[in-house]
Amino acid sequence: MYNGLQKKIRNDEIVVTLQTTNGFKYMDKVSIGLVVGAELWQNGLFWPVYGYLGYDFKPADNNFFANVYIGYAFGNRDATSFYHKGTGAGAFSIGVGYKMKVAKKLKFVYEVFYKYQAIESSYNNKTEYERNDSIFSATRIVDYKIPLSFAGFKIGICFP
Repeated sequence: MYNGLQKKIRNDEIVVTLQTTNGFKYMDKVSIGLVVGAELWQNGLFWPVYGYLGYDFKPADNNFFANVYIGYAFGNRDATSFYHKGTGAGAFSIGVGYKMKVAKKLKFVYEVFYKYQAIESSYNNKTEYERNDSIFSATRIVDYKIPLSFAGFKIGICFP
């Protein structure tokens, strides 16, 4: 806590995310695409838009993979007693996982990942001071970012 503001937030909630990744695969190993979705967490609803880069370790029906997401999450977070109202900001995620073929056009995806996302927020800083027997007040807006980061587990469905 700094100057009455919480600078770090421990994320101990379950994040609900629905995402779709669309793109193409090069040489059955490298995937490039665009991710759009909706996320509900930290008392807010966010709309992430990411660039996606994935790598399959071997071109097979069942295989291990790694990926990176870089982008921006648009949205708003409601104010609570712990922090001020905030909006979306830049986001980054990196993960590794396993794709398992269960039908001709269906794979299940299991992934362990780390995600960082900052929430942009602001507050009013009101200062009162006395000069020559008069009281003056000044208000300024202070912008800041709260880093939200966590490790997680994803389960996905892939339609290759």
